[in-house]
Amino acid sequence: MAMALPPLPNPIGWFHHPDSTRPTTHRQRIGQWMLEVNHDPFTNQTWCRLKGHGMTYGPAAMTFKFDPHTDTFGAVYRIDQGPAISWRVNAMTLASRGVPLQTDALHNPSDGRVYVPTTALTGAQTIVIRPSPTSPTRAFDVSGLAGALNEARTAGCGAAFDAATDG
Repeated sequence: MAMALPPLPNPIGWFHHPDSTRPTTHRQRIGQWMLEVNHDPFTNQTWCRLKGHGMTYGPAAMTFKFDPHTDTFGAVYRIDQGPAISWRVNAMTLASRGVPLQTDALHNPSDGRVYVPTTALTGAQTIVIRPSPTSPTRAFDVSGLAGALNEARTAGCGAAFDAATDG
């Protein structure tokens, strides 16, 4: 009687990595803010994104989004009923900190985005932006930003969060 050979190991199993090496994403609502924490256990890297309705946090600037066809070159904003400020006042500082102030689109390089330094929003409740001289104003609720940033750091965002870029 012939002796049966043991089964060969599954060749796919040789290359299988346990699920613990797959990146994970966790979302947490903090007031009107949505915190997304991504972690890659294989590289041990964490990256985060903090968004509110029509706005995205970045370490240098908060990005406020309007229709992509809106030319925001002439945008002006007010923080908590303060004076009207042209976004261009801070353009050099923002550019030096790596904020992408324009795209390669010839028809509208601004892509409908207005950038405001995050430092200007410390303790703010509301920012009202007029994206162009002929556009109506739009109010954004930025209250709770400090609490959301604290939650982000507690969630492990830390330096990785501070190095995030607009997305």
